[in-house]
Amino acid sequence: DSCDNHDLGSVGETEFRKVLPAMAATDKWFLKMIVRKTPIPVAQRKESGFTNPFSVLADRDGETVEIPFHEAFPEEFEVMLQAYRDLVSELTRLKSSLELGMDGSVPNFGDLIDRKVAYYEALISALNSSDEALWYAADALLPGQIRDDGDMIHIHTIEEAYGRDPVARVPETSLRVPDRSDDAVKAQTIANQTKARMLRSLNSSRLQDLIAVQQTVSLTERSNAVLRHFLGTGFEHFLKPAGQILPNHAEPRTKGGVDSSLDISSTERRWKEKEKAVVATFGRLFFEKIVLPRKDIHKEIGAETTSHELGHSVGILPDTNSRLGGVEFINRFIEEWKATVGGAVCHLIIPLWDNTGEVTLEDAKDWIISKLAMACRFALLRHRPGGVMYFRKSMMLVNLMQKHDLLISSGEGEFPWEIKLDDNPKVESFLKELFDQYREVLRLYGEGTEDGLRDFLGENLTSS
Repeated sequence: DSCDNHDLGSVGETEFRKVLPAMAATDKWFLKMIVRKTPIPVAQRKESGFTNPFSVLADRDGETVEIPFHEAFPEEFEVMLQAYRDLVSELTRLKSSLELGMDGSVPNFGDLIDRKVAYYEALISALNSSDEALWYAADALLPGQIRDDGDMIHIHTIEEAYGRDPVARVPETSLRVPDRSDDAVKAQTIANQTKARMLRSLNSSRLQDLIAVQQTVSLTERSNAVLRHFLGTGFEHFLKPAGQILPNHAEPRTKGGVDSSLDISSTERRWKEKEKAVVATFGRLFFEKIVLPRKDIHKEIGAETTSHELGHSVGILPDTNSRLGGVEFINRFIEEWKATVGGAVCHLIIPLWDNTGEVTLEDAKDWIISKLAMACRFALLRHRPGGVMYFRKSMMLVNLMQKHDLLISSGEGEFPWEIKLDDNPKVESFLKELFDQYREVLRLYGEGTEDGLRDFLGENLTSS
């Protein structure tokens, strides 16, 4: 038994040690890929005449063309290929060193090593090609080389936008099939596009002078674990996942582990709470004419929830908590605002100003209405445990809406509040000051003091 356990450990240790460089290179090329070009769903690519999901779209002499992954990212792919070649050699050597059974198999392994070798050889062939058949042949062999939940598997990240029917890989230990319903796929496609815009915005000159942003971007460039969380989750303090962005009914919410996102049914329930709160504050007519027509569950999960969770990831340095008064103070008064506004800055405001063509001013107006509706909901729920931090966030946003005459009170009647978004210059001035506030908070996160944060809160956190 001890020999068998040692052998099992040898295979797992060998695979883990040899695969690490490939995992790091995989995430580096994937980051480059989605920052270079926003993910496009496979069906939309084919409608545009691009048929190979294992290529990246790039501009060449003013024309959009398909370039195979291994040609577009030669440095990363060479690292991956060499790592997998070394792994195949090591597994072959390991098998020959073990005492085989009468049938030539490794005791308690069956043909596990052979299956692993076959898989990685297929993967090497796929990585050297843009032939869809080779990539799908490698994917078809993936389940067969997994022994149990403790077995190591590789990571080659092909998100919804880049594969025909990919499975989601959970780093290092297990295989997870995501929610493949139409609703989840729509939400995930929007989430991919949101993540790509946010990662590009973090590299924008509009933010790159800030220490907190420089450190955040630096982490994604040198840490495989941090990058994977950026692509898949948000962060809590000290880099614990705060929210899993892929809707998945099969996984439980676990604090400090992977949190499943708001699924479709949960978001629908929240809409019922928003309806009750908005009607109580603005009246039934306002809800039905202004709020309800903007209801989009896929966008709410894929853009707003996704951008909020990635917003948590930005700007937290090792000494941020100690400089700004401790994690409890930061969480209670500013972190939720930073996440929501950071999401809006990176996936809406900067792309809008950069004229990328991905968002319009109308998208920003939809976001304003959504935040106003959520402010009503958070006011209703502010006495629940933990509810006050979301209420404070909303009050900061509502105050700014009032300051720029987007939210006006007549002071008369049962529903004295009115929202005005037809004056585009006022909407744009609101977005500009929201951006300036976010920059100031990131400056505080990167180099500020508790007194500085309290001054910022004193100026901007008041209840109307």
